[in-house]
Amino acid sequence: MQKKLILISAVAMALLQSCGDGFKTTDDGLTYKIHTENEGAKITEGDYISMDMIYSYHSDSLDKDSVLFNTYEQGRKVDLMIMKPTFKGDLMDALMLCTAGDSMTCKINADSLFTRTFGFPRPEFIPAGSPITFQLKINKVTPKAKLQEELDREKATQIGAEKKIIDQYIADNKLQAKATGTGLQYIITREGTGIMPQSGDTVVVKYTGKLLDGKVFDSSEGREAIRFPIGEGQVIPGWDEGIALLKKGAKATLVIPSHLGYGPNGAGGGVIPANATLLFDVQLIDVVKK
Repeated sequence: MQKKLILISAVAMALLQSCGDGFKTTDDGLTYKIHTENEGAKITEGDYISMDMIYSYHSDSLDKDSVLFNTYEQGRKVDLMIMKPTFKGDLMDALMLCTAGDSMTCKINADSLFTRTFGFPRPEFIPAGSPITFQLKINKVTPKAKLQEELDREKATQIGAEKKIIDQYIADNKLQAKATGTGLQYIITREGTGIMPQSGDTVVVKYTGKLLDGKVFDSSEGREAIRFPIGEGQVIPGWDEGIALLKKGAKATLVIPSHLGYGPNGAGGGVIPANATLLFDVQLIDVVKK
C-alpha cells in the first residue's frame, strides 16, 4: 500500500511541478496558473469558446514585456473551436484545463507556437526558445453537442426557406423537375443513350453554372470539359449526386440547394454568395469505367 501511495505521489509531482511562483508545469511542458477557477465541465475538443486574450513576449533589450495582441484594445473577443493540439503543451492544452468563467496565464514555447499553430516562422525579434505569455479569460463555452444542435437547427431552417424559393423558381419557369430525397432537383433536357456512371467511374462533363438570377459564375465553354471520379467527394455533393442520375450523352439542369453546394461560406471570394442556390446546365460527355 505504501509503495502504491509513493508511486501515485511521484506521478502527481511529474504532472504538476511547482515553479515556485504559483505556476505549475505539466509533463508536456505547459506552464500555467489558473487565477479564477469555476465549477463546471472542463473545455473539451470540439467545444466552441469566446474569450479575451492578451499575449506577449519578454524583450531582454527593453527589459520588459511587449504585447503582441490584446482583445481589450481591439474591442472584440476571440471566438474559436477547440481543436486537437498541434504539439505537446500548446494553447489548446491550456484551454482544456479551464471551464467557462475561468481566467489563466500560460506560457508556451514561441518556436512551436509560431511554426505549429500559427503556421509561420517565429519572428526574429522574439528570442529562440523563449515563452509567449498568454493571459486568458474564458467568457463563454458552447459544448460540442449543443453547438451541433444549433448548427443542425440553422441548417434545417435554411433548407426549409430555400426549398420555398426553389419551388417558386421552378413553378415560375414552368420546369418539369424531379426531386431527390436530399433536396436536389433536376430537369433532363436531352435523354442519354449510354451507360450511367457508378461510384469511382471518371466522368467527363461540360457545364455552365449560374445563380437563380441568371448570372453566370463559371463555365467550361471555350475550354476542356471537366473530368473527375464520381462519388469520391472531389466536387460539391450536388454534382456527385446529380451527374450519377444521367446516362452518357444526356443534358440536364441541376438545381442544387446550398447545403449540397457551398453552404453558408459561399465560394470564389463572394462570386457565389453564402447559402446560394446553384443552377448547372450540364452535359455528360463520357463515362470511363473504374
